[in-house]
Amino acid sequence: KTALRLRPDRLIVGEVRGSEAADLIAALSTGHRGGLSTAHAGSPAEALDRLEEMAMLADGFEGVRQLVRSRLVRAVDVLIGVGRGHAGGRQIFGVWEVAGGGGVGLRSLWEPGSEPAVPSSNRAGAPGPAADVLESIEVAR
Repeated sequence: KTALRLRPDRLIVGEVRGSEAADLIAALSTGHRGGLSTAHAGSPAEALDRLEEMAMLADGFEGVRQLVRSRLVRAVDVLIGVGRGHAGGRQIFGVWEVAGGGGVGLRSLWEPGSEPAVPSSNRAGAPGPAADVLESIEVAR
């Protein structure tokens, strides 16, 4: 929380394990241009569920699941799945775009061996953060 007073361009938070998820979601949904954090989960849907559950551990969020979920959808644009490859090193195994609406939706944008999907545009019609992520993966190949 203290770092937010410095008005950073980007937020980089280590692994999120508890109620600090509420601070991260609040910061990312209140005008900061971007951020990065990690959370352990078995799938992208499970990662969003875990973030939601951890945020609800924070004071003031008990019992307000719909509020936390709507903030989560506004805060998180892209999930990148990273895991151990056959040789033991880490590798990207998928990229998903988070979509709002009636709930939380995930749209697969890329998986190894497939062509990247076209990410959704932001409200102004310009490519959103997902396009930047896909471009970075393409450059890294």
